[in-house]
Amino acid sequence: MRYMKRSTAALLAAVLLLALTPCGAFAASKADAEKVYSYKTDTLRETDRTYEEAGFTARVTVPNVLGTVKAHIETRYGSADSDVLVLYIPKDEWDGDCAYGVLSARLRSKSLSVYPGSDLVIAWKDMYQYGFIDTEGGLYTFDKDTLEMHFTAGPGLYTGVAAIPVAAGDPLGKTYEEALAAANEAGIELDYLALGYNFILALDDDMIAYYLEHGTLDRVSTYAWPGLDDLLEETRYEVQPVIITPGVHNFSIK
Repeated sequence: MRYMKRSTAALLAAVLLLALTPCGAFAASKADAEKVYSYKTDTLRETDRTYEEAGFTARVTVPNVLGTVKAHIETRYGSADSDVLVLYIPKDEWDGDCAYGVLSARLRSKSLSVYPGSDLVIAWKDMYQYGFIDTEGGLYTFDKDTLEMHFTAGPGLYTGVAAIPVAAGDPLGKTYEEALAAANEAGIELDYLALGYNFILALDDDMIAYYLEHGTLDRVSTYAWPGLDDLLEETRYEVQPVIITPGVHNFSIK
């Protein structure tokens, strides 16, 4: 969690700054192609105590987690070698291009108040056409107690950082949208707490199948995602077909 002031460009730059750290895909055989696979995932739960001294904590929960890989993130705001949280969200958990509740958090504060409202989360729909960022990729909603993050542009690479607008004391019942408009009119900036994960790679069944066959995640990207093949191999398992045994339960009474 970080304490910051934010504009859209500043948030993008801040995400990359947070991500700066020191720093072969395998092909499916013909036999594999005839098998049905799924992937073992975990639910990640973490309590961020960075602002415990200010009386603010956030318990972040992320389901569908495969693990992490390292990636070189390159944008017009800069580059970073960063850990990327990898999620496997099966096709039946997507509503069209939308995956709901990708990340949630329980917020607790004694001295800071959260303005309720909603804001955009960034989607990097084609990271590898350098300089292009689609900022319409997702949405997160928040109130004084909870945060919910939703991805709305289909599988791909997103920032998983939510910037929560806060105020010392009572925010006077204003929504985030009202507070932001008032701050813009007064020429000041709101205070924000940033929580979540710098980068989240959301995969579905089709994207994984494409990756295993081609070694990339889409038709225009040449990035090889080092470590992703190992992660998929470690977590995937063959789904066994349902075998119906003959017996009395197969007969109907007439």
